[in-house]
Amino acid sequence: MTFHYQIQPAAENALLLTFTSTSKADAGLMDFLPVLQKFIPQVESTFAENLRELVPSYHSLLLVFKNPNLASATQQLNDLLIELQQNPTDPSLADFQGQTHTIPVCYDQSFGLDLLTLAEQKSLSIDEIIQLHSQQTYQVCAIGFAPAFAYLGEVDERLASPRHASPRLKIPAGSVGIADRQTAIYPKASPAGWQILGQTPWDLSLTNPDNLTRFRVGDQVKFEPISLEAFLAIQNGETL
Repeated sequence: MTFHYQIQPAAENALLLTFTSTSKADAGLMDFLPVLQKFIPQVESTFAENLRELVPSYHSLLLVFKNPNLASATQQLNDLLIELQQNPTDPSLADFQGQTHTIPVCYDQSFGLDLLTLAEQKSLSIDEIIQLHSQQTYQVCAIGFAPAFAYLGEVDERLASPRHASPRLKIPAGSVGIADRQTAIYPKASPAGWQILGQTPWDLSLTNPDNLTRFRVGDQVKFEPISLEAFLAIQNGETL
């Protein structure tokens, strides 16, 4: 796809790259995912050891440097983007698949705090809610809110539901929620405004440092419904 871009300083050691569409007044949620999938490896290769952190979002990319020379970095980034514009994203990249993560989720109502209310609002049964949520394969579109928190899209439009007007002060680690057409797993206990449908027994927090890079933009995530008994067994380290 064709695109415009803007590079702005975001801090003394960071640049924010923002994409805008040349063909639409309002870009869709997933429109720039193929561009980011193609561009991120080029950024990682170009800046290599000088890159402290890379934070992709739906339409933007934050680059945080170890030893910042923002003028030089801006020029390097600009050169990469001109090259990218001259070699538009291959349509086959739309079929690009990163790593696929299959994550067990227990949709028991003791974990699915909003299941019953959502079912009533959508005129669906709880089983239909669970089926609609777990039958999709989601793409990792962005990382943010908290370390290892992956924004996944897109939820079936029949489930789309806004955030709570008043967020809960604390939900358990591993809670799985939806907000509009996004879904995500909370890696650790935290305040939450999303509609909570279930919980995974997996520890996705930074207690395990590998979780910091577990999800990357372009990866895919599937949720596998499990029983409460299976949830407890996994949490206790038992072999199923």
